[in-house]
Amino acid sequence: MMLLLTGITVLQAQPDLQKAGSFGGSENEFAYEIHQTADHGYIVAGQTSSNNGNVSGNHGDEDFWILKLNSNGSIKWQKALGGFGDESAFSIQQTTDGGYIATGQAGFSSGQVTGNHGILDVWVVKLDANGNLTWQRSYGGSNRDFANCIRQTTDGGYIVAGGSFSNDGDVSGHHGPNIYADYWILKLDGSGNIQWRKTYGGSKGDIAMSIRQTTEGGYIVAGNSASTDGDVRNVHDSVYGDFWILKLTAQGNIQWQKAFGGSDYEQANSIEQTTDGGYVAMGWSRSPNNGDVTGNHGNYDFWVVKMNANGSMQWQKSLGGSEGDLGYSIKQTADNGYVVAGGTLSNTGDVSGMHGKEDFWLAKINSTGSLLWQKTLGGSEYEEARSVDITNDGGYVIAGFSGFINVNNGDVTGNHGNYDFWITRLNSGSSFTGTVNIAGSKQAVDKSFINDLEISPNPATSFISIKITGAYETASLKITGSNGKSMLEKTLQQEDHQQQLDVKPFANGTYLVAIKIGNNMITKKFIKQ
Repeated sequence: MMLLLTGITVLQAQPDLQKAGSFGGSENEFAYEIHQTADHGYIVAGQTSSNNGNVSGNHGDEDFWILKLNSNGSIKWQKALGGFGDESAFSIQQTTDGGYIATGQAGFSSGQVTGNHGILDVWVVKLDANGNLTWQRSYGGSNRDFANCIRQTTDGGYIVAGGSFSNDGDVSGHHGPNIYADYWILKLDGSGNIQWRKTYGGSKGDIAMSIRQTTEGGYIVAGNSASTDGDVRNVHDSVYGDFWILKLTAQGNIQWQKAFGGSDYEQANSIEQTTDGGYVAMGWSRSPNNGDVTGNHGNYDFWVVKMNANGSMQWQKSLGGSEGDLGYSIKQTADNGYVVAGGTLSNTGDVSGMHGKEDFWLAKINSTGSLLWQKTLGGSEYEEARSVDITNDGGYVIAGFSGFINVNNGDVTGNHGNYDFWITRLNSGSSFTGTVNIAGSKQAVDKSFINDLEISPNPATSFISIKITGAYETASLKITGSNGKSMLEKTLQQEDHQQQLDVKPFANGTYLVAIKIGNNMITKKFIKQ
């Protein structure tokens, strides 16, 4: 039935803060990564020095601190993992078995840490769905080695990215003197055994901050390099370094590399493959509008670089104010725009509403980098956002830390002392306002929408997991083959937003998954092999 729609007023609103929570003890806690989980709750990784308040089981000094929250933001469980040294968890992800994989760095062998090689190692821990330790492994050499990012791969293993100062033990091929790090990438099987490991870089410092598996099975890596030799080409500043982007094959061989920056300091902290097959990287820039950088507002800015599939820059955007703005996390949104998160010291330029000394700063840009809205969150002291995820209802969840001294004002409540994990939950910020006249009568607007569709693993052999981000009562799912034949059709309820589908009977080839909610549809492809 065709309906005449008139009198529609559409506004894209700034998102509203729905909930904020402080988690920790009397010492310091820093949160580095957050994801929504299959049960609509959240998993958070970071570090703790406390053994009171919300924290129990600390092994000494700093521990990995893994926090599982329910959908309402209350603690389901918490785990302190480590030994007598310093352990920090920088990255976490829910795995296909419902458990979790986390990585960061660990000191000497003690407590739960075994197999340490030297001063500091990459430490990877596998947890079950209840946070119990399934296995742990240390990787490295006699010098300092650390990991900043881990992701499960389509074969059930893991890819790890970070840095290494070593050239022995598990590490070989270091490019420069051991006062400088190389990118260090580890490919692990599902039990943590090394399948391959590679160092990349030159004679100066090179540190990998973010890695993702790409749709064809290779990897895209982002970080910082100040080298002008070895694997690195065309760096603009050899003192502080550039964004350094590596495209790797499935075996870790370099397909291409790109350096982006200006005459001062650029560091990429987050990278994603985009729906057009290209890539977007985000971090910070301090260059005074030269080289690849334009639009700098003064001091550090959030810096976003959009590339095509071959790594050529399509556009770049500086976001910020006259003080320091440090960008850490980026996600593509359903409208092909991007949400970015970090910390701001500014209250000028693109930034408004600053609460104190430093705030969480969340901004939404469109598909070409234009600013759509921005949001500052915080109290009178220091808040810095390190990670953002898009929630199943199209909102945002942001993790970082709040504190320095006990602060309970502005948006911050419940501080336990010093720095705490600080988690904030915002609505989507996109809504219809006004009225719609349908066949001459005034009715409310249907607020059902699709924000995103995720399919993993891709390629797949036996099963695919789908995750729908959006708000709806019912949705229809349809999988078709390249010949147009329907392979599967079903109706989904809101609680079915994440589920596993059996594709073993499908012939090898490419398939299209279509999700329809009302008059809106989103489609994505996957490969059966």
